[in-house]
Amino acid sequence: VETAVAEWLHATHGPTARLLHHTSALVAGLLHQRGPAAPARQLYLHLAGPELTLVVLGTQLEFCNVFAISTPEDAVYYTILVMQELGLSPDQDAVTIWGDLTSESAIFTLLRTYIRHLRFGSRPFGLQYSYRLNELAECRHFELFSLAFCT
Repeated sequence: VETAVAEWLHATHGPTARLLHHTSALVAGLLHQRGPAAPARQLYLHLAGPELTLVVLGTQLEFCNVFAISTPEDAVYYTILVMQELGLSPDQDAVTIWGDLTSESAIFTLLRTYIRHLRFGSRPFGLQYSYRLNELAECRHFELFSLAFCT
């Protein structure tokens, strides 16, 4: 991060302001959402523009990486690659996805072809949301809402 950005942040918001990578908020939100009775291991996807973030959580964080994608096929390739490398099964293991997509999106449609248990994630529970957000799909802005869990 450029020094000028950090200086502006501290000058504008005070010395306690922090810069966070989106994966910090994403992982914090996933840990909150999963709770203590979570399945042994699960893959989570977050799609934002040309970036696909893949996170695998078991009893601890096992994998987190951001991939640059330009086609729906890129998203499928990286998702299946990570699943294979970490011993997850596209036929048996659940995959939860958040981000800028709908059930009609090309990426979701193609992922659904290869991953049997693909589902959309919901907003982090335990937070209060404005009624104005009711128009947005539940799977949108998960990482933004999850900033509330970054301490």
